[in-house]
Amino acid sequence: MGWVHYRGDNGSGSLLTMWHKDVFSYESHEIGKGFIVVVGQHFKCSRRCVVVNVYSACSLREKIALWGNFLLSKWLLWTHFGAFVVTLMP
Repeated sequence: MGWVHYRGDNGSGSLLTMWHKDVFSYESHEIGKGFIVVVGQHFKCSRRCVVVNVYSACSLREKIALWGNFLLSKWLLWTHFGAFVVTLMP
């Protein structure tokens, strides 16, 4: 099992990205405030994959900063699947 961990800020926003080494060959990663990008080779389809794990706080200001930082990095984002949890407070 391979993994990359982002500690977050004061216990909030911690991220963990994990993969099976017999399915995915790790090449590199990038960690930024609120995201982890892992690059590697998927053995079954013989393709290079970019996996993105994102944590976004509830604050709109912090969300805008996160996506601004992510878009300034060298990665382009295509979403094929994901779990998006949004909590709205009245």
